[in-house]
Amino acid sequence: MKSKLFILFILIQTIACSMFGQLTQGKIVYERKTNLYKKFKDDNVTDWIKERDKIKIDYFELLFNDSLSLFRPQESELKETMWWATEKNVVYQNFNIDSRFVIKKYGASR
Repeated sequence: MKSKLFILFILIQTIACSMFGQLTQGKIVYERKTNLYKKFKDDNVTDWIKERDKIKIDYFELLFNDSLSLFRPQESELKETMWWATEKNVVYQNFNIDSRFVIKKYGASR
């Protein structure tokens, strides 16, 4: 009898946990590392990018709920030395109407 109750208890726990297994909203932080020597592939790249700056690290965040998502770069209070070397696009997505809006930054603006 005890083993049947134990099995029933495990079954109920499994069903209860699976009901709450999907996240419907949240925030995820991403780290992107870019090797600028490989990205620019120029023989003179070492003249204008120092060895200590060759790996550029950018941080992004994904904010989402069941109908919308926003993927954007995280703002940093630190002054970036190589801010121009990588793209930092923003993507809005609406799952209800199946649309996506991308903001691409070009040029020398911070």
